[in-house]
Amino acid sequence: MNLSIERKALLKEKADRYIAEMEASGAGVNYNNVTTDRLLILEALNDWSGRLLAEGGDLKLTYECDDPACATQYEMDALIDRMHAKPVLFYPVSGFSLADDDGLRFNHTLSSYRLMPHAGGSRTDAIGIAESSHIQDVDAAMNLWSLCATEDCLAYLKYQMAEHGLYFGDDELSATRQIIASALLTNFSISRSGRSGTRFGGPFGTRLRSAPARTTTLQRPQKRSRRRSTRCSLNTRASAGASPPTTAWRPFRWELS
Repeated sequence: MNLSIERKALLKEKADRYIAEMEASGAGVNYNNVTTDRLLILEALNDWSGRLLAEGGDLKLTYECDDPACATQYEMDALIDRMHAKPVLFYPVSGFSLADDDGLRFNHTLSSYRLMPHAGGSRTDAIGIAESSHIQDVDAAMNLWSLCATEDCLAYLKYQMAEHGLYFGDDELSATRQIIASALLTNFSISRSGRSGTRFGGPFGTRLRSAPARTTTLQRPQKRSRRRSTRCSLNTRASAGASPPTTAWRPFRWELS
Protein backbone atom coordinates (compact mmCIF):
# COMPACT_ATOMS: atom_id res chain seq x y z
CA MET A 1 0.00 0.00 0.00
CA ASN A 2 1.37 3.39 -1.01
CA LEU A 3 1.58 5.93 1.80
CA SER A 4 1.24 9.65 1.49
CA ILE A 5 4.27 11.81 2.23
CA GLU A 6 2.75 12.72 5.59
CA ARG A 7 2.17 9.10 6.62
CA LYS A 8 5.66 8.09 5.47
CA ALA A 9 7.07 10.80 7.72
CA LEU A 10 4.84 9.61 10.57
CA LEU A 11 5.96 6.01 10.07
CA LYS A 12 9.64 6.97 10.15
CA GLU A 13 9.12 9.10 13.24
CA LYS A 14 7.35 6.31 15.12
CA ALA A 15 9.87 3.65 14.02
CA ASP A 16 12.86 5.78 15.03
CA ARG A 17 11.23 6.56 18.38
CA TYR A 18 10.52 2.88 19.04
CA ILE A 19 14.09 1.76 18.28
CA ALA A 20 15.48 4.57 20.44
CA GLU A 21 13.20 3.49 23.28
CA MET A 22 14.35 -0.14 23.01
CA GLU A 23 18.00 0.94 23.05
CA ALA A 24 17.72 3.64 25.70
CA SER A 25 19.94 3.59 28.74
CA GLY A 26 18.36 1.30 31.33
CA ALA A 27 16.68 -1.03 28.84
CA GLY A 28 17.66 -4.65 29.36
CA VAL A 29 16.46 -8.11 30.37
CA ASN A 30 17.58 -10.34 33.22
CA TYR A 31 18.28 -13.49 31.21
CA ASN A 32 18.64 -15.53 34.39
CA ASN A 33 14.84 -15.32 34.62
CA VAL A 34 14.10 -16.13 30.96
CA THR A 35 12.24 -19.39 30.29
CA THR A 36 13.96 -22.50 28.96
CA ASP A 37 12.35 -22.51 25.51
CA ARG A 38 13.33 -18.90 24.80
CA LEU A 39 16.93 -19.50 25.86
CA LEU A 40 17.11 -22.53 23.54
CA ILE A 41 15.78 -20.46 20.63
CA LEU A 42 18.28 -17.70 21.39
CA GLU A 43 21.23 -20.07 21.54
CA ALA A 44 20.23 -21.83 18.32
CA LEU A 45 19.66 -18.66 16.28
CA ASN A 46 22.88 -17.10 17.51
CA ASP A 47 24.78 -20.20 16.34
CA TRP A 48 22.91 -20.22 13.01
CA SER A 49 23.78 -16.57 12.37
CA GLY A 50 27.48 -16.97 13.18
CA ARG A 51 27.08 -15.21 16.55
CA LEU A 52 25.55 -12.16 14.91
CA LEU A 53 23.13 -11.66 17.79
CA ALA A 54 25.93 -11.63 20.37
CA GLU A 55 27.72 -8.97 18.31
CA GLY A 56 24.68 -6.68 18.20
CA GLY A 57 23.89 -7.36 14.54
CA ASP A 58 20.50 -7.39 12.82
CA LEU A 59 19.05 -10.85 12.19
CA LYS A 60 16.41 -11.67 9.58
CA LEU A 61 14.75 -15.07 9.93
CA THR A 62 14.27 -17.16 6.80
CA TYR A 63 12.17 -20.18 5.89
CA GLU A 64 11.54 -22.49 2.93
CA CYS A 65 14.83 -21.54 1.27
CA ASP A 66 18.48 -22.55 1.15
CA ASP A 67 20.09 -22.34 4.62
CA PRO A 68 16.82 -21.61 6.44
CA ALA A 69 16.41 -20.63 10.08
CA CYS A 70 12.91 -22.12 10.11
CA ALA A 71 11.23 -24.89 8.17
CA THR A 72 7.98 -23.01 7.51
CA GLN A 73 6.37 -19.61 7.94
CA TYR A 74 4.24 -21.10 10.72
CA GLU A 75 7.40 -22.01 12.66
CA MET A 76 8.95 -18.61 12.02
CA ASP A 77 5.81 -16.83 13.26
CA ALA A 78 5.72 -19.03 16.38
CA LEU A 79 9.37 -18.35 17.24
CA ILE A 80 9.01 -14.59 16.70
CA ASP A 81 5.90 -14.57 18.89
CA ARG A 82 7.90 -16.23 21.68
CA MET A 83 10.91 -13.94 21.36
CA HIS A 84 8.87 -10.72 21.14
CA ALA A 85 6.63 -11.57 24.12
CA LYS A 86 7.30 -9.73 27.37
CA PRO A 87 10.01 -9.42 28.43
CA VAL A 88 11.04 -8.65 24.86
CA LEU A 89 14.21 -10.48 23.74
CA PHE A 90 14.04 -9.70 19.98
CA TYR A 91 12.90 -6.26 18.84
CA PRO A 92 12.40 -5.28 15.18
CA VAL A 93 14.52 -2.60 13.54
CA SER A 94 12.88 -2.73 10.10
CA GLY A 95 9.69 -3.94 8.39
CA PHE A 96 7.42 -1.44 10.16
CA SER A 97 3.97 -0.34 9.05
CA LEU A 98 1.11 1.80 10.35
CA ALA A 99 -2.22 0.38 11.48
CA ASP A 100 -5.48 2.13 10.67
CA ASP A 101 -5.26 3.92 14.02
CA ASP A 102 -1.66 4.96 13.25
CA GLY A 103 -0.26 2.44 15.70
CA LEU A 104 3.15 1.00 14.81
CA ARG A 105 3.32 -2.65 13.69
CA PHE A 106 6.00 -4.89 12.23
CA ASN A 107 5.89 -7.59 9.56
CA HIS A 108 7.31 -10.98 10.60
CA THR A 109 8.63 -11.77 7.13
CA LEU A 110 10.11 -8.37 6.29
CA SER A 111 11.54 -7.37 9.65
CA SER A 112 15.06 -7.84 10.95
CA TYR A 113 15.66 -8.11 14.68
CA ARG A 114 18.16 -7.09 17.32
CA LEU A 115 18.76 -8.78 20.66
CA MET A 116 18.04 -7.05 23.95
CA PRO A 117 21.16 -7.02 26.16
CA HIS A 118 21.40 -8.58 29.58
CA ALA A 119 20.37 -6.18 32.35
CA GLY A 120 23.46 -4.36 33.55
CA GLY A 121 25.54 -6.17 30.95
CA SER A 122 25.73 -6.81 27.23
CA ARG A 123 24.33 -8.97 24.44
CA THR A 124 27.36 -11.24 24.81
CA ASP A 125 26.39 -11.75 28.45
CA ALA A 126 22.86 -12.70 27.36
CA ILE A 127 24.21 -15.34 24.97
CA GLY A 128 26.58 -16.63 27.64
CA ILE A 129 23.65 -17.21 30.01
CA ALA A 130 21.68 -19.00 27.28
CA GLU A 131 24.63 -21.24 26.43
CA SER A 132 25.46 -22.13 30.03
CA SER A 133 21.93 -22.69 31.29
CA HIS A 134 20.68 -26.20 31.97
CA ILE A 135 17.18 -27.16 30.86
CA GLN A 136 15.02 -26.26 33.85
CA ASP A 137 11.61 -26.79 32.24
CA VAL A 138 11.48 -30.12 30.37
CA ASP A 139 7.87 -29.56 29.27
CA ALA A 140 8.77 -26.22 27.64
CA ALA A 141 11.74 -27.79 25.85
CA MET A 142 9.58 -30.70 24.70
CA ASN A 143 6.92 -28.32 23.38
CA LEU A 144 9.53 -26.40 21.39
CA TRP A 145 11.03 -29.61 19.98
CA SER A 146 7.56 -30.79 18.94
CA LEU A 147 6.90 -27.51 17.11
CA CYS A 148 10.20 -27.53 15.20
CA ALA A 149 10.15 -31.26 14.39
CA THR A 150 6.56 -31.06 13.14
CA GLU A 151 7.34 -28.14 10.85
CA ASP A 152 10.42 -29.98 9.52
CA CYS A 153 8.24 -32.92 8.50
CA LEU A 154 5.52 -30.67 7.11
CA ALA A 155 7.98 -28.70 4.99
CA TYR A 156 9.20 -31.90 3.35
CA LEU A 157 5.64 -33.14 2.81
CA LYS A 158 4.65 -29.85 1.18
CA TYR A 159 7.71 -30.02 -1.06
CA GLN A 160 6.83 -33.52 -2.24
CA MET A 161 3.20 -32.52 -2.80
CA ALA A 162 4.26 -29.50 -4.85
CA GLU A 163 6.27 -31.81 -7.10
CA HIS A 164 2.92 -33.31 -8.12
CA GLY A 165 0.95 -30.05 -8.21
CA LEU A 166 -0.86 -30.73 -4.93
CA TYR A 167 -1.52 -28.20 -2.18
CA PHE A 168 -3.15 -28.11 1.23
CA GLY A 169 -6.35 -26.26 2.02
CA ASP A 170 -6.31 -24.37 5.34
CA ASP A 171 -8.38 -27.01 7.16
CA GLU A 172 -6.32 -29.84 5.70
CA LEU A 173 -3.06 -28.17 6.71
CA SER A 174 -4.21 -27.70 10.30
CA ALA A 175 -5.39 -31.31 10.58
CA THR A 176 -2.18 -32.66 9.03
CA ARG A 177 -0.07 -30.60 11.42
CA GLN A 178 -1.90 -32.15 14.38
CA ILE A 179 -1.50 -35.68 12.99
CA ILE A 180 2.25 -35.23 12.45
CA ALA A 181 2.77 -33.71 15.91
CA SER A 182 0.87 -36.57 17.55
CA ALA A 183 2.88 -39.19 15.62
CA LEU A 184 6.20 -37.55 16.54
CA LEU A 185 5.36 -37.42 20.24
CA THR A 186 4.21 -41.04 20.18
CA ASN A 187 6.89 -42.68 18.05
CA PHE A 188 10.09 -40.57 18.20
CA SER A 189 12.48 -39.28 20.84
CA ILE A 190 14.31 -35.97 20.88
CA SER A 191 17.75 -37.63 20.88
CA ARG A 192 16.89 -39.68 17.77
CA SER A 193 15.70 -36.58 15.94
CA GLY A 194 18.76 -34.63 17.02
CA ARG A 195 21.21 -37.18 15.59
CA SER A 196 19.44 -38.11 12.39
CA GLY A 197 17.19 -35.17 11.52
CA THR A 198 17.12 -34.01 7.89
CA ARG A 199 16.58 -30.50 6.60
CA PHE A 200 14.92 -29.55 3.33
CA GLY A 201 15.47 -26.11 1.87
CA GLY A 202 15.34 -24.93 -1.75
CA PRO A 203 13.09 -22.52 -3.66
CA PHE A 204 9.93 -23.23 -1.67
CA GLY A 205 8.85 -19.60 -1.79
CA THR A 206 8.27 -19.69 -5.56
CA ARG A 207 6.89 -23.23 -5.73
CA LEU A 208 4.46 -23.40 -2.82
CA ARG A 209 1.53 -21.25 -1.88
CA SER A 210 2.62 -18.83 0.82
CA ALA A 211 0.57 -17.84 3.85
CA PRO A 212 -0.35 -14.18 4.43
CA ALA A 213 2.40 -12.20 6.12
CA ARG A 214 1.90 -11.67 9.85
CA THR A 215 1.98 -8.24 11.47
CA THR A 216 2.29 -7.79 15.22
CA THR A 217 1.75 -4.96 17.67
CA LEU A 218 5.04 -3.89 19.22
CA GLN A 219 6.01 -4.67 22.81
CA ARG A 220 7.94 -2.14 24.90
CA PRO A 221 11.10 -2.78 26.92
CA GLN A 222 11.56 -3.17 30.64
CA LYS A 223 13.67 -0.36 32.08
CA ARG A 224 16.98 -1.69 33.37
CA SER A 225 20.58 -0.50 33.20
CA ARG A 226 22.79 -1.97 30.48
CA ARG A 227 25.89 -1.39 28.38
CA ARG A 228 25.48 -0.53 24.72
CA SER A 229 26.87 -2.91 22.07
CA THR A 230 28.07 -2.32 18.55
CA ARG A 231 25.80 -2.77 15.54
CA CYS A 232 26.44 -4.92 12.50
CA SER A 233 24.93 -5.11 9.04
CA LEU A 234 21.70 -6.96 8.23
CA ASN A 235 22.01 -10.73 7.91
CA THR A 236 19.53 -12.06 5.34
CA ARG A 237 20.85 -15.66 5.14
CA ALA A 238 18.63 -16.56 2.16
CA SER A 239 19.68 -17.48 -1.37
CA ALA A 240 17.31 -17.98 -4.29
CA GLY A 241 17.22 -20.70 -6.87
CA ALA A 242 19.05 -23.39 -4.90
CA SER A 243 18.04 -27.03 -5.12
CA PRO A 244 16.80 -28.72 -1.95
CA PRO A 245 19.67 -30.48 -0.17
CA THR A 246 19.27 -34.05 0.98
CA THR A 247 20.54 -33.04 4.40
CA ALA A 248 21.59 -29.78 5.96
CA TRP A 249 22.35 -28.45 9.40
CA ARG A 250 19.37 -27.32 11.40
CA PRO A 251 19.62 -24.88 14.32
CA PHE A 252 16.99 -26.53 16.53
CA ARG A 253 18.70 -29.80 17.45
CA TRP A 254 19.41 -30.77 21.02
CA GLU A 255 19.19 -33.69 23.38
CA LEU A 256 17.59 -33.82 26.81
CA SER A 257 19.85 -35.31 29.43
